[in-house]
Amino acid sequence: MEGFFQDLRYATRMLLRVPAFTTVAVLTLALGIGANTAIFTLINAVMLKMLPVRHVDRLVVLGDPTAAHNRSSGTPQTDIFSYPLYREIRDHNSVFEGVLAAGEVHRMRANKTSGESISDDVLGVLVSGNYFSVLGVNAFVGRTLSEDDDKTPGGGPVAVISYSMFRNRFNSDTSVLGSTIDLNGYPFTIVGVAPPDFHGQVIGDVQEAWIPVMMQAQVMRGRKWLDDPKSSWLTSMARLKPGVSIEQAKANVNLVWQQALAGSYGAKLDPEDLKALQKQTIEVTEGARGLSVLRGNFSGPLMLLMAFVGLVLLIACVNVANLLLARAATRQKEIAVRLAMGAKPIRLVRQLLTESVLLAFLGGALGMLLAFRGTRILLSVSSLTIEDTGLEINPDLRVLGFTAAVCVLAGF
Repeated sequence: MEGFFQDLRYATRMLLRVPAFTTVAVLTLALGIGANTAIFTLINAVMLKMLPVRHVDRLVVLGDPTAAHNRSSGTPQTDIFSYPLYREIRDHNSVFEGVLAAGEVHRMRANKTSGESISDDVLGVLVSGNYFSVLGVNAFVGRTLSEDDDKTPGGGPVAVISYSMFRNRFNSDTSVLGSTIDLNGYPFTIVGVAPPDFHGQVIGDVQEAWIPVMMQAQVMRGRKWLDDPKSSWLTSMARLKPGVSIEQAKANVNLVWQQALAGSYGAKLDPEDLKALQKQTIEVTEGARGLSVLRGNFSGPLMLLMAFVGLVLLIACVNVANLLLARAATRQKEIAVRLAMGAKPIRLVRQLLTESVLLAFLGGALGMLLAFRGTRILLSVSSLTIEDTGLEINPDLRVLGFTAAVCVLAGF
């Protein structure tokens, strides 16, 4: 370590002696490293971040994890669920501690009981009563929804609001608990506030109000989907029992599925639909990263961009390497003197490598600043804003670790 710090001090002095060279090299690397960090920050937010819930590794998604906004009212589906199908899996499986369902109402008009408008674009979600308990999310204040709130149609006019709604629209006033808001013209009593880091199970949505799924007819008037096996509108997640694998869960879910088709659920279906569904299976995949339409839409383009900016960094490294080679020609006398005084070649290589890595980390530090702005530019170019997506794009330990690794690689 003493030798390392000696090399670091010497490298710093050498770079300060040539400020023009150092500035050009650092800026060149900053562009390459910053571009990589910006893209990786989005990849981290869209593809890698996990839900802030208890024992997230035991969560699974039933159906298609990218079909969070899909709906079908004509043909039963296996990637999204009708309420009768959800109920069959919930009640007859032997591999889950709990199975939740959630269906977006999209934008709901919200008003205080006084008639004062809160917002015209509250994103409300109809969820099963065990939604928060299955995910393992506790309330910030008040309580979450319970199964008692979700027993009978129209019997649970209660709501849990998001922390952002609590802070921005109710000024963080805890007296909001017990007050009433109108959602799509129907009164709901606020019973709790979700924790600050929880935005729902769908990455890229800013969910603001969760209400029992049994209130579907009250907030979606004219649609009675709770008893309709053809209306597929719910996404589903589940928590595995300890020791149960995803393969075991998939086998059990599809056994329940086939039994449901052969029983009372299948009896309610048209013969053609029943015949088609008997050939289909229900997918079970890991759910630690939640559901995400963004992941399905942007994974490919983001990976393509990652490859592109990787080439940009490679070009930056080549340019800086050429600058270092040109500068090495002016240091031949210095190197010759050090060799004549007994310095070993490996010691000189270590010193020059320290200078290269120091340049890379200086470029990386500046690149982080550029990346923070660059991610916002990328979102604006794609017609998305941070508020629209709900993505947490601030650098975290994973992003910092990636940048550090890129800096070391660029230095070499």
